[in-house]
This record gives sequence, C-alpha cells and structure tokens, in this order.
Amino acid sequence: MSYSEIRQELRVSKGTLCVWLKNYPLSFEQLERIKDKRPVTIEKYRKTMLAKRLKKYQEVYDLEKENIMPFNIRDLFIGGPFLYWGEGGKTNKGQINISNSDPKILKVMKKWLIVVFGVPINKMRLRLTLYTNMNIPQEKLFWSRELDLSQSQFRKIQLKEGKSKSNTGFTHGTCELVVTDTKIKTKILAGLEVLGDLSEV
Repeated sequence: MSYSEIRQELRVSKGTLCVWLKNYPLSFEQLERIKDKRPVTIEKYRKTMLAKRLKKYQEVYDLEKENIMPFNIRDLFIGGPFLYWGEGGKTNKGQINISNSDPKILKVMKKWLIVVFGVPINKMRLRLTLYTNMNIPQEKLFWSRELDLSQSQFRKIQLKEGKSKSNTGFTHGTCELVVTDTKIKTKILAGLEVLGDLSEV
C-alpha cells in the first residue's frame, strides 16, 4: 500500500510512517504498483484542493457582497470616476473613451455613463483591437452581445499582427467604449482633479 492508503487506515502522520517503515524497503513490483496509481491519486488530490479553494473563495465573495451591496447611485457616482481614472482616456477633451479586455469593466462604465450623465445608448460607439488570427465577425458578435449594443455602432477595427493566446487574457481582443461629448468629458476631468486633491487632505 502507498503511504496515503496506510494513513487512511491507521490515521497516523507521514513522519510516523517513515519511522515505522524505514527498515522495510519495497520490492520493484510494489514500487511499480504505487507509481501506476499516482496519476489517479494526484488528480483526486487536485480536485479536492480545487473544491476547497472554491469554497473558501465563495465564503469571501459572500462576505464582500454583504459589505458592498446594495450599490446605490451615489456609490456609482463616486466609483465610476475611480475606474475611469485608471482605464479611461484623458487627452482628448471632447471624447470619453474606456478601453479594456474585460467586458465587465465596460458594462460598469456603460451603466455609469447612462445613470450619472444620462448618455443615450445610440451615442455610444465601440472600437475593437483584434489579432489577425481572430474571427472578426465572431468577435463583433461577442462584444455586441456582452455590451448590448448594435453592431452598427462599431467603428473601424484595428488589427494587430500575431496570435491571440488564451493565457494572456485577450481571448476576445480589446474593446473601447467611446462617447463624443465635450461637456461630459469636462465634468469627468474636473471630477478626477477633485479626487486627486484628496491626496493633499
């Protein structure tokens, strides 16, 4: 039997087994049997640890959700500028633009623009940056569905040489949400300056 099997039967530590069995070397056949069982044991252990991590994460998620929710308009009013500060464009004075590969960030920004500034959905435009090996119609459909915007609202797509790799997080490229409105952009930039003044308080 393997150490794991023996420990399950006797409920002792691995260190204790090492002491007990140090003078009892295994034969070649026994070693082969244990080795053959290792992939199954490893996979079982991996699934057990994954389940534990997911359970722990869910506990933390539920606690944070209780702390944060319900999320009201005032929270969105303050939280939106912080997100735009990190992800939004600041140079073009007449254009509000937020670019990211995570649809959830753009969904929050879309809601912020609608709820706080009253931006009509038909004023919103999308710009995609994709890799040359990607299926363009498929990616347009993905972002259109995720953000609930018409494909007619897409601007010219920028293509980058190379291949998209799933481990980079850019599985659907990068999407930029664009609204042209000088008055709202001025309000956003002024709000960011107010937030910047917090460092001096």
